[in-house]
Amino acid sequence: MERRSAAKVGLWGGSGGRPFDIRPSATVPRRLNSITLYHSDGAIHSLYYDYYMKSQRRGGGGDELKLVKDGPWGQRYSYDSIAVHDTIKLSADEQVTSVEGTIGRFRDVDEPVITSLTFRTNAGKTYGPYGGASDKQAGTPFSIPVDNGGVVVGFWGRAGWLIDAIGVYISPI
Repeated sequence: MERRSAAKVGLWGGSGGRPFDIRPSATVPRRLNSITLYHSDGAIHSLYYDYYMKSQRRGGGGDELKLVKDGPWGQRYSYDSIAVHDTIKLSADEQVTSVEGTIGRFRDVDEPVITSLTFRTNAGKTYGPYGGASDKQAGTPFSIPVDNGGVVVGFWGRAGWLIDAIGVYISPI
């Protein structure tokens, strides 16, 4: 089975919460299929996503793409009354090429958290910003552009009550 490498890039955000990462597997993710966020005016509450990875067909016969779900991280159901649910469904030829966001304070949380996220794709689409602050203090911006024909294929970071910090896995196309 072909092994591909992915670069682990980041971490942006605070030091609260517990670490999260992609599940260990024989190969790295090939491409993102969808990203789901729960967010409010001021923070990203929860993140989960699914991706395709190459796996060997049972009984031989070559490789196939298998859909793998990862997450959720953060408290996606704790804030149903204030959090908004959004799912980004990427087309088969669409890849995430940039992740942007802000880091700041939310309510009485001691550590900085991810206060907004925006995703850009090779198809020229922009998804977001999700989260953000109404008081014009959205936090400190960060940007994770992907160079040299790479794409974002997964996420890692820290989460507890909210998404505290985020990083990405970047893989060649």
